[in-house]
Amino acid sequence: MFKDKIEKALLNFNEVYPKYSPNEHIKCEYIRGNLLTENSILYFEEFIADKKQQIKYKVVKIKDQNDVKVIHLKALFPRSIFNITARFN
Repeated sequence: MFKDKIEKALLNFNEVYPKYSPNEHIKCEYIRGNLLTENSILYFEEFIADKKQQIKYKVVKIKDQNDVKVIHLKALFPRSIFNITARFN
């Protein structure tokens, strides 16, 4: 049951993301797919070091690990040159 709630939140991450940290997290939009679909593209706006950043990520891998979903994201160009990644679990 808890896993179902987590998956529902991840599918609606565009609504959850700004609520998580309203002063830093501005926006999350699905450009293609969603957070639970590999090769999906997500667009984020957030404040990092007091500067508004616009970052696109690709969902590169999703795996079930100990009854938890682990989602690996990789930043797209131009941030990809810095090999920026993120992980949700």
